[in-house]
Amino acid sequence: VLQKVAEDKPILLYSEVVFIAEQCKIPTEVVPSVLQFYHQLGALLHYANVPSLASTIIVEPQWLINQLRLLLMPDWFGHRPDHLKLFWKWFEERGVVVEELYQEIWKDCGLEKGPQDLVDVLLHFDLATEINECPYDMMSSRGRKYFMPCVLKVKPKSESTENSYPSKKPVREAATLYICFSTGYVPPGFFVRLVAHMSDQEGYTPLLDTREVYRNSILFKCRDIDRIIVSESLESISVRFFRVAERNRHNIRFAESCILLQRELVSMCKDVRDWMPCVTVNLAFPCTCSQSAPRQFVALKPGVSCESNLFCAHDNEYELSPQQRFWLPFPSEIPVHSPVEDGSLTETEMKLVAKEIENDLSDVVEEMEMQYTLQKIARAPRRSREPAYAVISDYVEGEGGTRYELAQLLNNAGFDELSRKLLKGQLIQGSQQYADPLRDTPTLQQLMAFPMLNGSEINILIKIGGRYNAFGVFLLNDNDGSVMDALKGEVYERSACNQPRNFKKVVAM
Repeated sequence: VLQKVAEDKPILLYSEVVFIAEQCKIPTEVVPSVLQFYHQLGALLHYANVPSLASTIIVEPQWLINQLRLLLMPDWFGHRPDHLKLFWKWFEERGVVVEELYQEIWKDCGLEKGPQDLVDVLLHFDLATEINECPYDMMSSRGRKYFMPCVLKVKPKSESTENSYPSKKPVREAATLYICFSTGYVPPGFFVRLVAHMSDQEGYTPLLDTREVYRNSILFKCRDIDRIIVSESLESISVRFFRVAERNRHNIRFAESCILLQRELVSMCKDVRDWMPCVTVNLAFPCTCSQSAPRQFVALKPGVSCESNLFCAHDNEYELSPQQRFWLPFPSEIPVHSPVEDGSLTETEMKLVAKEIENDLSDVVEEMEMQYTLQKIARAPRRSREPAYAVISDYVEGEGGTRYELAQLLNNAGFDELSRKLLKGQLIQGSQQYADPLRDTPTLQQLMAFPMLNGSEINILIKIGGRYNAFGVFLLNDNDGSVMDALKGEVYERSACNQPRNFKKVVAM
């Protein structure tokens, strides 16, 4: 019936569809389910989760394609009136569609709310994002403006992004961070959606008045003084972050800005990945062990700090450079997690599990039924020193084991209490009270229960002259009392490296 209706009328209101359903003896309460079923088949389009389109049913999908062609394929539109030529230029060169343009293109679309409904479709699929800050020469347009990176030209291969900068030279720059994928390549559409999400975030503005505006490379302004170049290649997405001025009204240190961006990238990638549930996304640094193609990466797992021991795919220790450390927090600055939503584990949790099972490792390996044996682990120098951690990390990272699968495995191996704590995210006991770094300095007894211990060395925050400073501390005794009583003056200011020889003793406390 709907197909016959579509021959004369490609768009129907929800009330009209309900009336047709009643004529066909279909109960009103099942109409939403029927529409969803035919939407999934592609027989019609009903965007029930888009508020402005919930009451509209497109019974002829080809009609919507033809409407979008008028904008995305300008030649399809035909003659361009003189008063629209400037707006078309902005759209083709900078990817900005202004309200005057799309109102003219879709004025005869016949939708309930007119052309704005078609814009909502673009927003729903992350093909466009509304911008509030635009180049000066676009101020003549007083209507809404939307950024559509998918219509931009691709950056020529001859123009490298690795060492290119905008007009302002950086005064400080972090190492390039990469977004890599389990597929080995960037999934189609991921980069465009990521750019749309970033443009929609408060504080991130695409600089559309520069030459660095391409479909596969976009320059962003972040809090006035920072710049981000996000570029797409075949195998990964690179993120370059640098500062163009020392002073800033936000009073944010460069390292803090890097960590904030890293966390927001994780959140944005998760939002985009919801469209591609079968793809695993990781932030990573390039592996320097092998120069062969394809490039390999060292993934940054949840809970990784600037003092973590990272290992590449070749099982070699990966040493972080000072520029790479900008991206990672100190252990005391890592936010405390409740059980991770997607079932992943932090590095700290894997180490705690490894410590608990090291005396019964063979029982756990037998439960895992993995492809390797303990003898294989023993042949690797680093793994022979930490066989339990090697087993857990291989199971989680190599075999794709989740928090829930590991908890079940530990329960089967006889570690009931450990399994329960892991499942509920309670392995890191006593951490919650230190989640806020601006709390009072904890007592030594509390510190002894703090999970981020590295032998006899711990990291704390001490208030000096009204400011909080991060310190590496070497404990001298285990008596209860305040930290300052226990330290006996042996406090060392923490530098980028956690080796004792790189600590500077603090004289004035």
